[in-house]
Amino acid sequence: MAQPSSKKLVLAFVLLVLLTSWSYEAFIIFGGGVARFGLAGLVILMWIPGLLSILLRLALGLGFGDVRFIVGRPRYYGYALLLPLALALITGLLCVILDIRQFALIESHDSRLHGGARTLRSANPRSQPDGGSNIAVRARWPTAAPLLGSPTLT
Repeated sequence: MAQPSSKKLVLAFVLLVLLTSWSYEAFIIFGGGVARFGLAGLVILMWIPGLLSILLRLALGLGFGDVRFIVGRPRYYGYALLLPLALALITGLLCVILDIRQFALIESHDSRLHGGARTLRSANPRSQPDGGSNIAVRARWPTAAPLLGSPTLT
């Protein structure tokens, strides 16, 4: 039996990865979101391409002879580890400075419901239902809401 061409193998791999990843993402979204699945759900999502590569190599009998790990220059390993970390820290600090979101790992759904909401008071008396008293409003800020000025009421 003749092996498929490299282009066909790459196309099959890319399509299978997209189909599997998007299906899993839809499962996460419709199953309660990242708050329910947490960091473990995202780790599984990130492992999909590698696992599918191994499964396809085993299923098609391609073996692992052409896959090898070559130790390169240490500075490139430093770049590969430190640059993403630096970018993540800069992004996180910028978000904290702009009060876009908390600088923390993914919160569980319960902690967000009970501790993450802010209490706001409207400064405009005409917007008050009783004509002027300060009514506390529980609000949760989505990612860009502080910049846009529109909280999501809970």
